[in-house]
Amino acid sequence: MWAITGFLLGATAGWLIGEMTGGVSRARVSSYLGSRKRAAADPGADTSPRERIQLALDGDDELRDLGLTVVPAGRNAVELHGWVPSRRLRARTTRLAAVAAAPLRLVDCLLVRGEDDRPASDAGSAPTALQSA
Repeated sequence: MWAITGFLLGATAGWLIGEMTGGVSRARVSSYLGSRKRAAADPGADTSPRERIQLALDGDDELRDLGLTVVPAGRNAVELHGWVPSRRLRARTTRLAAVAAAPLRLVDCLLVRGEDDRPASDAGSAPTALQSA
């Protein structure tokens, strides 16, 4: 008895929902499947933040040949590594990458040639002989 009641209630509910939402037709199914195929064919729709940053850097003439790399840094951040020739280019690179990385946080690990590769000065860095008090 309960099985028949459940079957009748399910069939009635299905019929009512079908009447409210419209019938299933070839045109409706193909339009739904077509929109899903178009979304899958869009290359920018499903790129990771690392790929977006790399595409942005590769699209810039000055940054393309610097060999900068993007490294994941936890769940909500990425790091940008490499060497740049000037502070101005470092700032521009960081801004460009931060926009492309959104909504992730960008950690700037870029180094500037001529500044960050200088050897530490020896003055004051060597330990002095112990002095008595």
